Parts: sequence; structure tokens; C-alpha cells
Amino acid sequence: MAISITMSSWVVVSLFSLSKSATSTLLVVSEISLLFFGLLLVVGSLGEIAKTAKWKVYTTLSGWRAYSKIAIILLIVGVAGELIADGFIFAFSSHLQTIADGEFAALNKEAAYAREVAGKAVQRGEELKAENLSLEALLQPRFLSIQQQHDIGVSLLTFEGHKVVVRVASMTDPESNNLGLQIKASLEAAKLDVRFENKSPNGRQYSPITETGVQVNWPPSQRAFGSKVKWALSTIGQLKLCEPKGTTQLAATDPVLVTVYPKPFDVLKSK
Repeated sequence: MAISITMSSWVVVSLFSLSKSATSTLLVVSEISLLFFGLLLVVGSLGEIAKTAKWKVYTTLSGWRAYSKIAIILLIVGVAGELIADGFIFAFSSHLQTIADGEFAALNKEAAYAREVAGKAVQRGEELKAENLSLEALLQPRFLSIQQQHDIGVSLLTFEGHKVVVRVASMTDPESNNLGLQIKASLEAAKLDVRFENKSPNGRQYSPITETGVQVNWPPSQRAFGSKVKWALSTIGQLKLCEPKGTTQLAATDPVLVTVYPKPFDVLKSK
């Protein structure tokens, strides 16, 4: 009994470990076998019919008598063969369906992975595009358009005649120098008394540069005017302003001081 169960388990495992091509071949063989055993069943049935009284007159020959004797065997073999063939057809068909389901699941998994990879590629492309735009913005020099210069001048017309110093902190930075000249033109449009400085009286750079952006300082007596200049440059001019790191000592008679430092560069986020 144990041997029979072991053999049956081995047969089942062997059947369901077959490849797709082998299973297809065996399915065809099983279908042909079914036809063969069906033919045996028909032949055996004819032999049994020949034993009836109606046909005995035609089956008196010795050959017919021998055929009639083996007809029952053909019937038994035919019925048993059809049952076995049907069983194999069912088993191989189920196995082929299982293989097809597995292939379909694998294709779905591959398609999902391909969609995921494509989605990540598109996302990375968008990220690279955003990084390129950010890099272009970083490399783009600061400037005030003609319209911005005009609007800054209009906003400061009520302070006509006030004195302002526009100072470029770095003698070797043409970008800062150009922006300083544009700020000077903006303030002059408001009919202010503007002095432009891009080097110290001794021809050297002013002080070690530790700041970036544009800085506006004023003495207490010029608070209203200095605040307005700061507002105009940051709001209308869209310039990045920096606050003094220390206390800037300006005498009461000193003019408002606009210092142009090098352009601030924000570090791009690493991926």
C-alpha cells in the first residue's frame, strides 16, 4: 500500500514537472490514444451486437465466432483505455493551463516592472530638467530690466535730492559692477544724488568679502529713505538682499549706502 502511494505521488510530481512543450506533446498523444481506444470500443461493440439473434444467421463462420469471443475483451480494453486517456487529457490540460497562468503572471510582473522603470526614468528626467533650470538660474547674472529701473525710480521720487552711495565690494567681479551701474541708473531716475564707487580711495578692494547679495545701510536720520530704497530693490528689483552681520556705524550726516556683493549661489540638492 505504501509503495502504491509512493508511486502515485511520484507519477503526479513527474507529470506536473514537465515542460510546456513536453506537456503539449503528451496531450496530443493522449488525444490520439482516446481515439484509438474509442475505435476498439466500437469494434468490440460490433462483436457483441453480432451475438444477438438477429445477426446469428450472418455470423456462423468460424472467423466470426472467434471475433465474437474477443469482442468482450476489446470492449473492456476500449472502456478502460478511454478512461485512462481522459484522465491524462485532463491532467495535461490542467498542467498547460497552470503553465499559461504562470507565464501570464510573469508577463504582468515584467510589464509592471517596465512601467515602474519607465516612471522612474520620466521622474528622473523631470528632476534633471528642474536641476538644469536651477543651474541656468544660478549662472544667470543679476540684472535690472529697463522697466524695473523705471519703477524703482518712480517709487523714490518723493526723496528727490537725497544722497546715496552705490558701492561695489569686489573690484574683480564684473557681474557685481554691472548690477551696481544698473542700481545707480535706477536711483538717478528718481533724481537722487548718487555716487558710484567700485574701489577704495587707495585703489584697493574695500574689505574682505564675507557677504553675498545686496546690502542697504542707513544712519538713523535716514531711516525712512533707507527703508524705501531697500524695499524698492527687493520688491521691485527682485534682488536678494542681505542683512549686516555686525553693527554698521554710519554717522548722522552719512548718506544711505547700497553695497553690491557677489551673487549668492545656493547649493543644488544632491540626489
